[in-house]
Amino acid sequence: MKKVLSLFAAILMASPGLWAETETDVPYVDKYGIPTTCTSATVITSGTHTLSAGWYVVTATQVATGSLTCTGDVHLILADKSALTAEGKDHQAGITVSGEGNSLTIYGQAGQRGQLRATGGSYSSGIGGGYQGSGSNITITGGQVTATGGPNGSGIGGGYQGSGSNITITGGQVTATGGPNGSGIGGGYQGSGSNITIT
Repeated sequence: MKKVLSLFAAILMASPGLWAETETDVPYVDKYGIPTTCTSATVITSGTHTLSAGWYVVTATQVATGSLTCTGDVHLILADKSALTAEGKDHQAGITVSGEGNSLTIYGQAGQRGQLRATGGSYSSGIGGGYQGSGSNITITGGQVTATGGPNGSGIGGGYQGSGSNITITGGQVTATGGPNGSGIGGGYQGSGSNITIT
């Protein structure tokens, strides 16, 4: 019996997405400012660490996750009055969005803005790359987003020696602050910034 329980626990730990709570018909505002609906989104909890391709929503008023890593095309909805804190340790971005094929789009809803606070560890960005990592394909269309880089990291973009590119902000309230030697939006220390659009 103990072996069966241990195996079941191992399966749960290895496959958290199979047991994650989901919300249906989640409203959000798209990049054109048009209210629309996501048919199904996975709810982010304190146990969430990897965001695979798909849709996610923050619903709680206080959620702290540690560092998050995006793999694939990730869409994140900040529900009204919600608050998510993602904090990276040394050499970790608060939210890692790095490498080919990986992207993050952040949406808000029509009422009171949900909040995202992403803080990078040393040599890392708030949202984007970690140590020597580039950050790219990051889009913010809504919500209240505060991204703070660690020493030598950008707020949004690259970590130490990492570039920041393909970053688009079309809405919401965004505060991006680089750590010492890092840009607010763009490259980390000794890194470059390109293809950055704010409208």
